[in-house]
Amino acid sequence: MNKFSTTTLTFATLLCSSLTVVAADGYVPEQIRNQSATYNETANTVTITGKTPTQTEYDWDDWDEPQKDLPYISYILIERHEQNTAWTDDAEVGRIENPALGEMFTFTDTSVTRDVKYDYRLTCFVDGTQSQYAAFANVYTGIIPGEPVEFSASVADHESNVITFTITAPETSAAGNPITGTVSLDIMQYINYNENLLHTIENAEPGKTYTWQHTDLDMNRAYHYRGYARIGKAGKSLGAEADCYTGLDIPGQPLNLVVTTGEENATITWQQPAKGVSGGNYNPAATTYTITRTYNDGTKETAARNVTGTQYVDNPGFDEACTVAYSVVAINSAGTGHKEAVHAPVSFGRPASLPFAESFASEKMDHKGWTLATTQDDPYYTYDAWHFVEEGSMYYLPTDETIFIAPSDNDGGLAACWFYGYCKDGQTESLISPSIDVADVNDVEFTFNYFETCAEASHNVVEASISRDNGQWEKLFTSEAPEEVDPDWKEVRLPVSLDGKASTIRVRLDAIRYYGPITNVFFDNIKVAATDQSAIRDTLADGTDDAPATYYNIQGIRIDNPTAPGIYIVKKGNTTSKVLVK
Repeated sequence: MNKFSTTTLTFATLLCSSLTVVAADGYVPEQIRNQSATYNETANTVTITGKTPTQTEYDWDDWDEPQKDLPYISYILIERHEQNTAWTDDAEVGRIENPALGEMFTFTDTSVTRDVKYDYRLTCFVDGTQSQYAAFANVYTGIIPGEPVEFSASVADHESNVITFTITAPETSAAGNPITGTVSLDIMQYINYNENLLHTIENAEPGKTYTWQHTDLDMNRAYHYRGYARIGKAGKSLGAEADCYTGLDIPGQPLNLVVTTGEENATITWQQPAKGVSGGNYNPAATTYTITRTYNDGTKETAARNVTGTQYVDNPGFDEACTVAYSVVAINSAGTGHKEAVHAPVSFGRPASLPFAESFASEKMDHKGWTLATTQDDPYYTYDAWHFVEEGSMYYLPTDETIFIAPSDNDGGLAACWFYGYCKDGQTESLISPSIDVADVNDVEFTFNYFETCAEASHNVVEASISRDNGQWEKLFTSEAPEEVDPDWKEVRLPVSLDGKASTIRVRLDAIRYYGPITNVFFDNIKVAATDQSAIRDTLADGTDDAPATYYNIQGIRIDNPTAPGIYIVKKGNTTSKVLVK
């Protein structure tokens, strides 16, 4: 239920009203501050508080001494009138004589009437000179009830022109105190920004539910209502809103969407919408549903149309595992529902095969089984960090310019992880492959490209990991930004020994945001291929003329001809091997 403020409560509202009485030779005191008016129901009194000034009003014509310290305050004039009436000459209800400078004062008004909204005006005087601006506070001398516990409007069916209201009287006041007497329940129709009273349920008992019908209404029309609880004439609660529609309404959002996956299919179940989009009846018996698959790259496919029940088994016939977010929307002859039910992504299907290659060509995923993960934990806002784009861009601090990043293979697509200034230090966004079949494979090579910059340009970090048979993640690579390097794509090759002991693997790339320049992270050309690297294939002396041309260290980072003894990965043509340099 939406809430609407309908009355001014007992808290002070600061207003400014220009007064014209200013003595040329006197001290013009500043206005009173921190004023408030509080009603005591038991004593039927209003307590006024405020803070007296210590200086004169600022004089813009006196550059030498625009403000002076007050020598004293003669008195504070306290006036009162009912809201929405004119101020009169007999509005005075009391004075506070000779109040201390810069101190809080208190005044109790014992002459108030119950169930009235009052404005109080507080004016400070030094001899015959008064404040240029008065201070105001307002109060209601009664009990403000809490809003109706329930307020709803409904029709029996799509052929009815009678709207039935259900409204439950509150049990506590707006302040949280129990209501001991009865309340009035007002049902208002909202038309053209105005509220018109339709009906009042008098002497409603706290916590009790009441009904009323609005009859002989026009068909095929939306109606808007507000319900209030009231004590007395002016003690009106916050409002509750209810909408309803006469005639056939467009279906609302399907409820309680559940997706259960099997090896190669998904069972989708849901419940009918509670009501139409305008609060009316949408005729469930004549409603069908459309089911849509959405992949992590934004691609959408219609899984089924004209489903008449509330369950559907999707057999998409995927060649390999896919990650899908299912959505369901309700449709009838009046139109398509404005809001679909959406389920979180689920994965199902057979593992992908080797060689596995992902280039994000044309801004799409070649493999639809990728999943995304994030460490974002803000309860109010999270954002989608991953985007698959034709071209990337980043602000490059060392040269104070924006650089544009084409895909490493010029195929019209790359993966971009977006970070913003409000991202927390260490925020991690993960791109996780589907399961890949590696049964009877001894070794694989995990290859990817990321866009590398120097340390001054970005503090973000790239990590690569592998999981065997859905087990723990094993970190294979952590990037280190060099002090000096031209911004460009960097290829990383990571040999992994499986020893034929894993049935499936998954690979993961992490983009980690660290405080510093606000930059994005870019990936392209991710590959996993079987290799035969379990043995050292050759032994070469350092600097021999027979050494292959392209070397990688054991972490997969490309280097020049090795100068230190150790084991290196050597790439020559289509052949990859390990060598020992002595």
